[in-house]
Amino acid sequence: MHFQSLISSTNWGQHMAKVNVNSSPALAPRSLTNTAKPEAPSEPLSAKQVNHVGDLWVLANNCKMETFSFNLTTKHLSNLQAKIGSVSAFDSICALLWRAIAKVREGFEPQIITVCRKDPCHDDSNVLGNNQIIRSIKASFLVGESDLNKLATLIANDQDQVCDERNKIEAAVEKDNGCTDYIISIYMHRMDD
Repeated sequence: MHFQSLISSTNWGQHMAKVNVNSSPALAPRSLTNTAKPEAPSEPLSAKQVNHVGDLWVLANNCKMETFSFNLTTKHLSNLQAKIGSVSAFDSICALLWRAIAKVREGFEPQIITVCRKDPCHDDSNVLGNNQIIRSIKASFLVGESDLNKLATLIANDQDQVCDERNKIEAAVEKDNGCTDYIISIYMHRMDD
């Protein structure tokens, strides 16, 4: 290879004298101090990557899943609230469902649940959008054998920590230019906070 000029420390001043002051430099100046790179967001606990579904928006049916419905009467809810105490009815129901799922799954119980709540900063109830707070709550104990009050308190107290995972989910989707599909895994959802 042939280079027309090689700039060394000895001829740097001579080279700079020839630079046109009104033109912009070929390279932007850099800081000599090491600036810390922003910490990459960790993977969201609430989202699970799934096979690509494209525009179909129907999940691949490659897992066994059933729908289960139940009725919760006012009497049931009153009894549940009496057992659990000073947390909301929603948090009590979440705790009850989490423990029930853990008992059924014997040994494969979910240690993490995802709770979706309405973002109080968005009052537009008639406008569709991604305006839910998505939080993952992790238990460091056996959920199936735990006290409902302990679970409900864990869910209720986690609200104060504001562990909203929307930014993590968005970063995970964007890293593959939006070509990867995700679902929100085991979750409890409440729209009317």
